Amino acid sequence: MSNLKVTVVGAGVVGLSTACAFQRAFPNADLTVVAADIDSGIVSYVAAGYLSPTVAKMPTSDLAVLGKWTAASSEHYRAIATSADSDAAGVGISPLCELSDKPNAEEPFFAPYVFSCRRLTDEQLDYLLPNARSAGIATGFQAVTVYAQGSRYLPYLMHNLRSGGRVTVRREKLNSLAEAAHGGCHLLFNCTGLGASKLCSDPDVYPSRGQVVRVHAPMQKLALHGPGAFYVLPNRDDVVIGGTAGAGSFDLNVSETDTEDIMTRAYQIFARPSPYRRGGSRLEVDRGLLDGLPVVHNYCHGANGVGLSWGSAVHAVELATEALRSGRPRM
Repeated sequence: MSNLKVTVVGAGVVGLSTACAFQRAFPNADLTVVAADIDSGIVSYVAAGYLSPTVAKMPTSDLAVLGKWTAASSEHYRAIATSADSDAAGVGISPLCELSDKPNAEEPFFAPYVFSCRRLTDEQLDYLLPNARSAGIATGFQAVTVYAQGSRYLPYLMHNLRSGGRVTVRREKLNSLAEAAHGGCHLLFNCTGLGASKLCSDPDVYPSRGQVVRVHAPMQKLALHGPGAFYVLPNRDDVVIGGTAGAGSFDLNVSETDTEDIMTRAYQIFARPSPYRRGGSRLEVDRGLLDGLPVVHNYCHGANGVGLSWGSAVHAVELATEALRSGRPRM
């Protein structure tokens, strides 16, 4: 498709992944990325980014769709993790122990999509984590999965995007999606996360406040993910320890009480609200929002934003391709 002009609104991990995936599918298109924040001002910049979506924290109730996103994301991250770009991208492979307080917990949803996953015997769990029982842990699964450290992965995506074709990046705070389409485009991707609440009047979008502690602990190689908001996730540069879950809170201030609950001594403390949505993620084509201009919504993946970003981006580009083939609107 010649002279194709497409706009992506949002430069978080979902927005940049969608832009890169579209660029792969349409390398000759003119692509514009519009965002109020770039890099460190974005939620996914501070995320640990492990690919381990579970039933309790799924961004969609459609298991077939979630499986599609997980499979595509896993393939994407595996390719980077085993390439020369691994260190620069902050993408790697890590052992993960998925913990449950239920004695007969079912195998994690992500099991078919990671390198390996097996149920630990009681003896193995006690050996691996001697204090697990006293902490209320009843079942454990040992897995090997992939991760993407946001502070490296987002700049990596941006670098690839800028060097991959005709791309314009515009830092601008929008009052409406119509402003992003001003000047003409054939299709618009809406990857605005929490911003979708205002920009497309979505009443189901809400924040979930998350606070973590980041520590320098190179000896910690095993990732732990437990009931509730408990996790210990090693990255390239540090270990992310969490966490909290404050539904409905936009508060970005660090809570000392939360910090003490997570750890007594830590470095580089961050707090960011994650984008959630009642009814799950929104990924669909909308032709009624901007007078016939196709808008592909791709936002609100909650705590799974980094892990599932590439899979949802591929899905979004598939929907965009169908929309474009059905006929472009005039610019």
